[in-house]
Amino acid sequence: MPLIQTPVAEIEYLENGDPGGRPVVLLHGFPDIPATWDEVISVLPPGLRIVRPYLRGYGGSRVRPASWGEAGGAQVAALATDVLDLLDGLGLGQALLVGHDWGARAAYAVAVLAPERVTGLIALATAYGPMRHLNAAERFTEAERAWYRYWLCTDTGAQTFALHPAAFIRRCWAEWSPAFYLPEDQTQAIIRAARNDQFAEAVVHYCRHGTGAAPGRPRYAEAQARLDEWPRIDAPVSFLYGVDDGCEIAAAGRGNADMFTQAYDRSELPGAGHFLPRERPDAVAAAIRLRLQQPAGLPLDLAAKRLHVVQSGVPATVKALERELGSALFTRGSQSVALTPAGRAFLPKARETLDAARAAKDAVYEARGTLHGTVTVGTPPAVCGEG
Repeated sequence: MPLIQTPVAEIEYLENGDPGGRPVVLLHGFPDIPATWDEVISVLPPGLRIVRPYLRGYGGSRVRPASWGEAGGAQVAALATDVLDLLDGLGLGQALLVGHDWGARAAYAVAVLAPERVTGLIALATAYGPMRHLNAAERFTEAERAWYRYWLCTDTGAQTFALHPAAFIRRCWAEWSPAFYLPEDQTQAIIRAARNDQFAEAVVHYCRHGTGAAPGRPRYAEAQARLDEWPRIDAPVSFLYGVDDGCEIAAAGRGNADMFTQAYDRSELPGAGHFLPRERPDAVAAAIRLRLQQPAGLPLDLAAKRLHVVQSGVPATVKALERELGSALFTRGSQSVALTPAGRAFLPKARETLDAARAAKDAVYEARGTLHGTVTVGTPPAVCGEG
């Protein structure tokens, strides 16, 4: 399989689809491999350039030994930098990012560090934010689910994991997706990918850094400092969660809508566990198709036509604004969404139209207030929702 050489690492990846198509990058989680997306890819539309990297420590992706002290381990800033280096190496300016678990964290981080590179984001299982909205009981439940992260902070835990990674991988799949059976040949493929000599150390560093028990690497200090501020993500985001997830808690994704400045759709999938790409490939593919239908921003000339009504003053009612726009207008956070005959159109944030977009939002707030959607169970929502 091909490798991309970055300043400190080599990243193995798979590529499918049209070399000249719209870029979509699929980022697997822990413990998993790029093959987790096989069924998702099978139901995606044509015209896409689909890239599936192995995250560092999996398969042939590794940090070069000479760079380990500077850039080893697997803190989130490192994972995100690998993705950006991959985009650079493939000549991709922008991409739709789809991430599960570790891959979700990497995708969120790319959207923070380089928002201009992200046309949209679909995150699976793992929510974004510092989780300040969790109550005491939810925090205890979250810590209980995350027991292994704290276990790996101990020398005994790290040594045991390094000696028996296959047993741990099997346990994760059994407990995190309790109703799903992963065929033995697919389990063995994941175990083979974990034979990378950096796998155990990468996993331990990911967990220890995430809990504050280990420092980050010097190369990523500036990026990690930015991520540690938990900035709001300025990209349209869809979040899918399996109701039977044995690793993540539902509450994590139910109160964090204020972490996103644009559209944020959240769907909970009954009967599904943690490994959604394999358990619910149709739902994941539907979320991808939805995001592909939504441009990152309207052309400025079209945006000006849609926004001209608010450039000279605030309309008396939201209905007047909707008549002028020729569509229904909703808001969530600081993002306006126009429902047009062609589908949802997100008002852009280019400098030329930012003030007008804010005026549109304020007009709707004054006339109606924010439209609060509901949690969608099953199929990803057709309109913008807020958890």
